[in-house]
Amino acid sequence: MEDLRGCAVSGASARSLELYEQAVASLWLQRGDPLALARQAIAEAPAFVAARACSRRVSWSPAATCAISRPPAGYSWGCAAST
Repeated sequence: MEDLRGCAVSGASARSLELYEQAVASLWLQRGDPLALARQAIAEAPAFVAARACSRRVSWSPAATCAISRPPAGYSWGCAAST
C-alpha cells in the first residue's frame, strides 16, 4: 500500500490511509482538525506508523508539521517517489 506521494506505508488499512491523507491535507491547508483525523487513523489501524508520527508532530507544533506534506529543502521523501 502507498500514500498519495507514492511512499510505502506500513500498518495501514485502506480507511486509515484515507483518514491520514485527510489529516495531511487538513494540516497543509490549515483547516479542520488534523490531530483528530490522525487519531482516527490510529484508532482504525493502531500499527499505522505514519499516522502516529503525524499525530505527534501535530500535537506539538501545527506550523512545523508541513514537513509531513513535503520534505525540507535539500531532503527527499526517502521513498521511490523522491528518486
